[in-house]
Amino acid sequence: MSKQAEPAIYLVTGANRGIGLAFAQALAARGDRVVATARRPEKARDLAKLSLRLEQLDVADDDSVARLARGLSGEPLDVLINNAGIGDDGPSFETLSMADLERSFRVNAIGPAAVARALLPNLRAGKRRAIVTSRAASAPSPTTTAEGGSPTASPRRP
Repeated sequence: MSKQAEPAIYLVTGANRGIGLAFAQALAARGDRVVATARRPEKARDLAKLSLRLEQLDVADDDSVARLARGLSGEPLDVLINNAGIGDDGPSFETLSMADLERSFRVNAIGPAAVARALLPNLRAGKRRAIVTSRAASAPSPTTTAEGGSPTASPRRP
């Protein structure tokens, strides 16, 4: 008889819709432990139906990131999936205001780095130690819309 693998512990940012929700659903369905985050968890009805832990997180808000890290203090995480980001439905790069560009960069590039840094102790305590950053969680480039993006550098190993 084969020994079944121990469930992994995942944290998925931006898990209230789209690919983040799909990650949370698939991981929970296969028996992994999932910490799912959303800016407005009270509106995350699909997540509330799943067997997972739901936490509030706005990746662009330093206080929110710190609050999440404090709430997870001492808990191991195996995999961080940085999915939160602003999608591809914004204005084109050439019509983007500097304020919108700064906001997009804050959400899509700085936010994932801030979350990864804040959760490094948790990832170091985990067994798998992986950080995945989606395209949505990246900075805009001149060939995309304002909120879409090109890959950004992310920490490879905690």
